[in-house]
Amino acid sequence: MESETVESEGRMNESQNTGATQENENKEIKSIENLLKECRGLQNEHGDDVQLYFRGESSDSWDLRPSVMRCSEEDKDKFPFRAWEGEMLNELMSRQPEAFSGLTSAFSQWVLAQHYGLKTRLLDITRNRDIEDGRLHVFSVWRDMIKSFNSDTVSIIANFAKLRHAEQNLLLSKTGEDSDEGEDLDLKKERDEALGRLYHFIRQEKPYFLENIDLRDLFRVFVVEPQQSFERIRMQSGAFLISVFHERFERNEILNRNADIPVYDYYTLKVPYKSKQDIIEELRLLNITRESLFPGLDEAAKAVTQRYSEE
Repeated sequence: MESETVESEGRMNESQNTGATQENENKEIKSIENLLKECRGLQNEHGDDVQLYFRGESSDSWDLRPSVMRCSEEDKDKFPFRAWEGEMLNELMSRQPEAFSGLTSAFSQWVLAQHYGLKTRLLDITRNRDIEDGRLHVFSVWRDMIKSFNSDTVSIIANFAKLRHAEQNLLLSKTGEDSDEGEDLDLKKERDEALGRLYHFIRQEKPYFLENIDLRDLFRVFVVEPQQSFERIRMQSGAFLISVFHERFERNEILNRNADIPVYDYYTLKVPYKSKQDIIEELRLLNITRESLFPGLDEAAKAVTQRYSEE
């Protein structure tokens, strides 16, 4: 499987404390020209070594948590769906086998499941600069952290999510130390069995896969660019943030848990309410609307309703 080189890790780690993230925190965007200026500045800061991704939100309610990591205020810190992650996918596939026929990779199964509303560990991001929402998250991602949908690293993470929750916890308790000296034999047996199940899942899509997982990858965050299976993904230039270990994707949250891993620069840009309508009109002049970004009957119906509500 592929892994980051020492050179690329060093280059990324040198940027960890540049301070750029804080300087751009919560900057206000009042026009498309304003947004493009900010994006050019971020891109020029790192050159071709990074790719910019975006995520728009209209509220602060969920922070940057994938849906399976979210909980209500009453269930705070319990994450009720987190414990049934793999079981939910398995049941959905059992109920709708035709929909999943032909999808041989775990990642493509998760993408389809999320597309139709299942809670997963994938967090949607995009290369499109859509700022119709009230807040825009910007991720300046080192290209070494961007994985193809069919990479070995992505297969490991996607199949890890299929394991039972107890098995996931067992494998994450293994921090990558070389020695098992002093480890309880029963615990080691359980961990080896969980690892065996992970290898079994991976080999269902990649029979050639060797028993050679870089344990450091379990504690990193990656961007995955999927197959363009859905029109919505194609139109949005969609991608996903994904991780085995991390439950949320704000840069400071990641570094608080793993201070030495490579991680993207991260910014938030805010759209003042009084500027929002002007920006939407500017986007319409460029034929950038929710209907063009999210093609489908539901968004077309919303667009028609919106048009006639303004008559």
